[in-house]
Amino acid sequence: MNENELLKNELKKTQLAYQMATQINQFKTGFLARSAHELRRPLSNLIALHQIILSDLCENPQEERDFIDQAYQSAQKLLKILDDLIAVSKIEYGNVSLDIRPIGLSQVVGEVRQLIYLQAENRSLHLDISLPQPDVYVMADFQRLVQVLLSIVDTIVSNAREGQIRIVAYSFAQGKGCIEVDCPVNIWQESLDLLTTLPEPNLEAKSSLNLPEMSPAMRVQIAQTLLEAMGGSLQIAEASSDVENDNSKRLQCLIPLAPAEVVDRELSL
Repeated sequence: MNENELLKNELKKTQLAYQMATQINQFKTGFLARSAHELRRPLSNLIALHQIILSDLCENPQEERDFIDQAYQSAQKLLKILDDLIAVSKIEYGNVSLDIRPIGLSQVVGEVRQLIYLQAENRSLHLDISLPQPDVYVMADFQRLVQVLLSIVDTIVSNAREGQIRIVAYSFAQGKGCIEVDCPVNIWQESLDLLTTLPEPNLEAKSSLNLPEMSPAMRVQIAQTLLEAMGGSLQIAEASSDVENDNSKRLQCLIPLAPAEVVDRELSL
């Protein structure tokens, strides 16, 4: 490899590192606006439904009852999002202890595969999963690490239309275990000016109001927070060479590898 090619490779690595740092910084700086946005959506649904009922716009008692039921579901959605945000905040600030212990990386990926494969199959998506060696252990909270990976994969499944979802787990450099997932860039990219993007409730629209799920960017934000609480990190890398979509990247979940003596002690219990 000549000097020009070396310089090009170094420049590409630098650009990728800069992009990764920029995206991760956006996750952090946009947390407050994104949280408010997540709460505002079901709250707006709740208000709109009550306004329809209070304005006597329902055509009959059954329609009024349907709207009350939808309002209840919106309230439940609002409560669920609040519970998720509060739980993650407690973990982030050390108010809730994590059960950090050696866990097999293949066990985590296998658990996620069991939980997600039917949903992927129903959407005609192929799960391409490469498991690590069985002796690759990381220091993590099993349930929280499964939550992180499941949230990322579920988001991709929910937004994909066809093709495959590639998940690879292996022993990474610098004492880290890695689980990486190819995904479209727009999974996590969104405007930080979130509070001005939501339309006001339309009282004339009396059809069923869709209950929004938590946004992909917010799911990635929570995944990043949980990984950091376990001593890990979330990184962005170039997509695999066999991925044809230029708009695709890899989300890498990095978790500290478990020392051999800790693994031996855990397995002996």
